Amino acid sequence: MISRNTSNGGERLSVGFMSDFDGTAVQLAEKQISLQNMRKKGLPPVPGFKEFVDGVKNTGVPFEGFASKRAPWRTHVTAQGVAWIGLNRHTPQILAGKATRWWSSEGLKADAIIDTAVMHKKFGFIDDKPQNIGKELFTRLADSAEVNILLGAVRHQNTERYMDELARDLKGYDSSVLSDGRSWVTAHVGNSALNVVALEPYSFGNGVWFGETLLGEAA
Repeated sequence: MISRNTSNGGERLSVGFMSDFDGTAVQLAEKQISLQNMRKKGLPPVPGFKEFVDGVKNTGVPFEGFASKRAPWRTHVTAQGVAWIGLNRHTPQILAGKATRWWSSEGLKADAIIDTAVMHKKFGFIDDKPQNIGKELFTRLADSAEVNILLGAVRHQNTERYMDELARDLKGYDSSVLSDGRSWVTAHVGNSALNVVALEPYSFGNGVWFGETLLGEAA
């Protein structure tokens, strides 16, 4: 679906959607997960993630893969994890991390998200740590001609605290609570915008809600 032209003359897609990987699509490494199992299959999927993605896709919003702080040398094991989730192991993955303390892997992930988002009228991304990626995305809005991002904060015990932390870091933001109780934070820089919403637990229906919200914002 094409909506309008970009400033450089290329066609601009209407909407798209990507996800973080560790802690969002797959569970974080814990002691009870054996190293041997991690090497064989990767990390276990987060329950409900695939159903959420299926719900988003059901609205017509394409899932364009993963953007992660993982280093590129972890491509193979990441593909194994993607297959364990139940998705095609060849699902695109942007592994933006650097194995050095001189680089901010979160910042590099944000660069990758921005590079993808500029090709869309509205772009969705979900992450379990919105206070980190949200701040990095916000600092890059001023350098982007026109980017409109909907960041979904994955639901867990720290979601609201992370949302509050992000709101304190953003300048000139608007904070509200939607009619269904979801927290919503909006920040604008020039013609660009970052909207952050606290998601409900993963389910097909909540994926549909996220997809429809993307489509509504892009209308």
